[in-house]
Amino acid sequence: MSAVNQNPELRNQVTQLIITLRKAASQQKRLEEVFQSSAVTVEHRWSINHHGEKVFIPD
Repeated sequence: MSAVNQNPELRNQVTQLIITLRKAASQQKRLEEVFQSSAVTVEHRWSINHHGEKVFIPD
C-alpha cells in the first residue's frame, strides 16, 4: 500500500474496500456454517449469474 500512502483519498478508498471485503468474507463464513448445520450443500462459484453450463443475465 506504499503507493497509496501519498494520496489520502486513495488510501481511504483502499481502506474502505478492505473493510468491505473482510465483512463479506465474515458473512460468507457465517452463511456456510448455517448451511452446513442445516444440511444444505454449498456450491462455490465466482458469479451468481452462472448456474451449471448456463449463464443468466439479469434484466
